[in-house]
Amino acid sequence: MPSQINYLRQRRFKQQVIDQLSLAVSVFANNFVANKNIPRSIEAVGRDVPAPVGTLFKKTYSELIFGVPLAEAAERLGKRLGISYGFIFGKLLVSAQNQGDIVEPLFRDLSMKIINAQEEAYLQSVQVTTIRKTNIAMLVIPIPFFIFLYTRFPDVMNTLSASAAGRLLFSTWLIAIIICVLLDRVVLDA
Repeated sequence: MPSQINYLRQRRFKQQVIDQLSLAVSVFANNFVANKNIPRSIEAVGRDVPAPVGTLFKKTYSELIFGVPLAEAAERLGKRLGISYGFIFGKLLVSAQNQGDIVEPLFRDLSMKIINAQEEAYLQSVQVTTIRKTNIAMLVIPIPFFIFLYTRFPDVMNTLSASAAGRLLFSTWLIAIIICVLLDRVVLDA
C-alpha cells in the first residue's frame, strides 16, 4: 500500500509538472526577452506559476541569489522537475547565458513541444481510465451473477464449495482478479 501511494504521488506530480511547464517556459521567455536577465526571469516564473513548478523555480532563484552557478542551478532544476523537458529547459538556460536572446525561439519551440506532450498525456490518461473501468467491470460482473444464482438456486453455494468444478471456478475467478490488478499496474506504468 505505501508503494502504491508513493507511485500515485509521483504520477500526480509529473502530471502537474507537464501541465504547468509550458506556462513556465512561456513566462520565462517573455521576461527574458524583455529584461535579458535570467535570475529575474526565473523569479517571475516562481511568482506567476502555481506550485509545484512555481515552487521549484523559486528554489532555483534562491540558489542563484546565494551564488550557485547558473549551470549547476539549471541542472538541479531539471532534476527536480523530473521530466526530459525540464532537463532541456535547464540546458537552454545555460545556452541563454552564453548566447543571449538568440535562443528565445528555442524556448518557444520547447513550450509547443510541452503542449503536445500534455495532449498525448491526456489521451493516454483517457485510454488508461477506460481500460481500468473495463477491468473493474469484468471483475465485478460475476458478483451479481453469483447473487442471482444464490437467490434463485440456494444450492449453488453448496455446489460451488462441494464440487471440484465449483472450487476450480471460484479459484479461477480469484486468480483473474490478481492478474487484472497486475496488468492494470503494467498499463499504468507504460
